[in-house]
Amino acid sequence: MVTPPSSFTFYILSFRVLIGLHGAALLFIMLMGTGAIGSVFVPAFLRLPLFVFLMGLVSAFLALCWSHWTLAWHSSKAGRRWAWIPGFCSAFFLALSLALFVIGVWGTLGLADFAYQHSEWLTSGQQGYEDFVVPNNDQAPPSIMPYRQHP
Repeated sequence: MVTPPSSFTFYILSFRVLIGLHGAALLFIMLMGTGAIGSVFVPAFLRLPLFVFLMGLVSAFLALCWSHWTLAWHSSKAGRRWAWIPGFCSAFFLALSLALFVIGVWGTLGLADFAYQHSEWLTSGQQGYEDFVVPNNDQAPPSIMPYRQHP
């Protein structure tokens, strides 16, 4: 059986590793979005990976919070019987944080592949599909929205 201090140390170490992974990914995404690192990404594409990595960061923080509850319940006599509940929640949030990191990296690589394959399509002024031509925002006529006047 694992004693509470060693399991608490495991959760702290896991938290530090996951916070480092998510922090490095967020820094990389921010540098690509600002243009400090050259990439083929349109900055609007980086919103989804940014959100996924932020949710992974929040999940790792929740895992740390639940690990504190696990330690507190293990140290009390009445709570020892129910200490598996915060332990399970802490392990769940650690696994969720790791899964969100994998999904974020996979999604970022998928977006990079899409942006690399369609870079000329994303940067061209006129994007044509046979007879249908979609104007770029710089060339679009201003739209006039009719509105109804109230009496």
